[in-house]
Amino acid sequence: MKTKFLLFIALFFVINYKTIAQVTDEDAIRQTIKMETDARLKGDTTAWKNFFVQDEKTTFGSSGSGYQYNLIGWQNISPLAADIYNQRDSTNKYRFADANFIINESSNLATIEHDRHYIVSNDTLTSSHEYITLVKVNNSWKFVTFFTVDLGSYTNADSGTIENNLNATGYQLLNAKKYNDAIEVLMLNVKLFPKSWNVYDSLGEAYADNKNKSEAIKNYEMSVKINPKNDSGRQKLEKLKNNN
Repeated sequence: MKTKFLLFIALFFVINYKTIAQVTDEDAIRQTIKMETDARLKGDTTAWKNFFVQDEKTTFGSSGSGYQYNLIGWQNISPLAADIYNQRDSTNKYRFADANFIINESSNLATIEHDRHYIVSNDTLTSSHEYITLVKVNNSWKFVTFFTVDLGSYTNADSGTIENNLNATGYQLLNAKKYNDAIEVLMLNVKLFPKSWNVYDSLGEAYADNKNKSEAIKNYEMSVKINPKNDSGRQKLEKLKNNN
């Protein structure tokens, strides 16, 4: 009788230890995703990079209405972060909520799928659905794949969504070498959003691709004036000015 009782106690602790360990891992996974989001939205690229496995197999992508990209290899992901996240408006305050979390975790690998809702300080709401793979490295969870679908871009009519969609359309035309059409679309974006540094940056690139150096310089200058942290635009501007 005593042996059976001790066996029952042992099984009880084994089962509960596994349950506690699973809960602890799921909590750690959720916390890792939250901290990565915090760093990304604040434009803290140093902190953001530390959440990733930085090798040639890491992938990072995004899609929405009118655009999609998928980067493979940390050597391609890291420059994008420097370009985009360093340029975020650090004065903006973000709040976000998670929903419909699905976590499949086994040993040192976890896959996650969830909805995320961002609310910026100006009350703009953005919703996304994220697909993530994490691996455990030195007892810490690290991202190896990240892909987000911007759900709001398909339904929202807020200014940010309109600006992004027009910008994406301009780049699609630019990639198709329809330079004049791209310039018309991007000029409309400038007209609608004259305080946005990014619309001038994109129009500057379109003019540069169309060999209109003076207009390219003018728009890059405006972009850098609005956003002094636009290092990529500043480099392109200097290259245009020095290329006689």
